[in-house]
Order: sequence, then C-alpha cells, then structure tokens
Amino acid sequence: MITSSWDASNKTEKICADGELSSELITSSGVRQGCPLFPFLFNFVIDVLLEITLSSSKLTGVELLPGGSLVDLEYADGIVSFGEDADKMQSLLTTLSNNASMFGMRFSPSKCKMLLQDWVALKPELMIGSEVVECVDRFTYLGSLISPCGLVCDEISARIQKARLAFANLRHLWRRRDIRLSTKGRVYCAAVRPDLLYGKRVVLSLFPDTVEVPSCVLVVVG
Repeated sequence: MITSSWDASNKTEKICADGELSSELITSSGVRQGCPLFPFLFNFVIDVLLEITLSSSKLTGVELLPGGSLVDLEYADGIVSFGEDADKMQSLLTTLSNNASMFGMRFSPSKCKMLLQDWVALKPELMIGSEVVECVDRFTYLGSLISPCGLVCDEISARIQKARLAFANLRHLWRRRDIRLSTKGRVYCAAVRPDLLYGKRVVLSLFPDTVEVPSCVLVVVG
C-alpha cells in the first residue's frame, strides 16, 4: 500500500499562480505536501544512511566525558558531525555523499558549514563533491546560535534581537486602545516571549527577566 501510494510514475501536478492553474507537469521524484508518512519515511532513510556510513568510518568524534565520545547529532535533515582529524572528516563526507546518492538524495554544499574550535593547525579545506565547505565563525543549529567560544552571550543577544523584531511586527496591536491590556499580555507571552526563551529556560534563569527590555512592556501598557 505504501509503495503504491508513493509510486511517482504517471503522477502529474499543477501549479497555481495568480489564481490560474498551469498545464499538468509529470513528477518523477519528491514528496507530497502534508503526507503523514513522510517524516517517518525520511527519518528511517536518514537513520539507515548514517548507520551505513558511520559503521565504515574511522571518525572517532570528540570526547565529552572519559570513555564517551560524540560523533554526530541528528534531527531530521539537520546533521552535525564532530571530529578532530580533517582527513577522517573528509573521508566521512565523501562516503556520506556517495551513500546518499544510493537513496536518491544529495547534500547541498552551500547549506553545509564548518566550524573550528580550538584548532591549532592550518584551516582544513573540506569538500562535498567538487565544492568547498564554507568555514564560518558561528552557525545556527535547530534555532540556536553555535559559536566556537562555547559561551551563550552571542545566542542571548540573537534571541533578544529576534524578540524585539517579533515585538515590532505587532506594534499595530500595541497601539490599539480598544484591546484590553490582558489580551495584549497574552499575545505578548504567546508571540514574543517564545522567541526570547526558545531553548533557554535554564540559561536565562541566570539573568534578570528584564533582559526582555523594559521599553517593550512600557509600549504594551501604553
């Protein structure tokens, strides 16, 4: 039943633009929007792909605790690999890219980044296919800003900026005099605070709650 429902042969699609439908287009790959099976099938393929790749890899990851090492983090298509040897990391990327093609998948080099932490040797040049992986000072993973220093100050600053932007986008609501303050407060807690506190309940508990910028509260109160 699953094979039949996902059989891409003889499947056609239409694109709606400016209220008009295009002619039928034949699709031979891809996924269906909103299909409840897709997350399960995708995660299944990713798990198999990484299991095959890591089982043949010599990458040992990084040691977090004595006797325990971390090789990778996985969440859907967000994959982070850890290593202390550039040659082994390059071998892993090559194997991973080749194995992905067996499943009809490929990595987008422009979306892949390399972050160096406590790296004393010359900056390595990692490749995916024929493209060089960009080396960055920081990158965002699952909504959180990762920096080489290991501190959270950059992440907290980024969260404050996102909360300010969310607050500014609702300025038309804050200016309304016909909307109750309690309603504005619920909107503030539902639409602004989550941007600030995303994944930071423990970290931000070390700081005063006024980190949310008192001016925002003054605007809400009017």
